[in-house]
Amino acid sequence: MSNGSFGREAAGGGVHERVEEVCWTPSEIGRTLREAGFGQVRAWDATPFFKNDPTIRPGYRTFYLARKSAARRGARSAAR
Repeated sequence: MSNGSFGREAAGGGVHERVEEVCWTPSEIGRTLREAGFGQVRAWDATPFFKNDPTIRPGYRTFYLARKSAARRGARSAAR
């Protein structure tokens, strides 16, 4: 996992905007989701969702859908 942050200065010298990014490898995401009890994980390249954004290229951003099994969801609800 890597992270970075940057800010853009406004005309008055203060920070107008701050963006912080955390980047995880696909294996880190998969492992973390499995450790959290998610057995079903799907991934999609996000490029088709940003057709009008020239800064998003294939492989730059990925969407994940993670789902716990019904048994795991039921066990968690019963524990509450």
